[in-house]
Amino acid sequence: FDFLEALPKSVFKNSPFTFSTPSEVAKKLQVVSAVNVPNPISWADEERDLTAWLGNEMQNEAFNKLYSLGEKVHESGDEGIKQDYAYLQVSDHFYYMSTKFFSDGEVHSYFNPYDTPYEAFINYMNVLSDFEIRVNAAAHSNVDDDVARLSKIIKEKDEQLEKLENRLSARKKPATPKPTAATKKSTTAKTTASSKKRPTGKKS
Repeated sequence: FDFLEALPKSVFKNSPFTFSTPSEVAKKLQVVSAVNVPNPISWADEERDLTAWLGNEMQNEAFNKLYSLGEKVHESGDEGIKQDYAYLQVSDHFYYMSTKFFSDGEVHSYFNPYDTPYEAFINYMNVLSDFEIRVNAAAHSNVDDDVARLSKIIKEKDEQLEKLENRLSARKKPATPKPTAATKKSTTAKTTASSKKRPTGKKS
């Protein structure tokens, strides 16, 4: 660690070299041409591809099972579950399941804590099964919370709607006119006039 701490100062002091991140280099230098990479590449094994991690059925089954849980993990909102999901994505888990032979197989065996790739697969799938139970439990809990929250919102909206309907009905209801003094006099006058005009009977 002392060496790494002293290295930058020595580089700056004794050479024209500097340190830059890939983003800084991309900003400083002009693009020459595109790099054609039609297939994934890696540092591992003779093929220099992804077969060190996804080269057999066990690795692919574990990989597909892991990423099938991705959506539920993100929806859970549980930081602990998200952290464990990140741990489960570490490439070493799949590297230990490799069934390659010869020189590549020797390298895999050297770094492998399991006696066989099959033990690595069984152990990983057991862990993944327990993890899936946790994810589903968290997802169901979130669903219940969402249902309760939406039910509350619907109830509040129904109450508001009922109030508005009552107010609307009150506005549409025709008002009964109250009799005024003038109306009473007019009605009395009409009644009196009608009584005067009514014939009392025929004369013999």
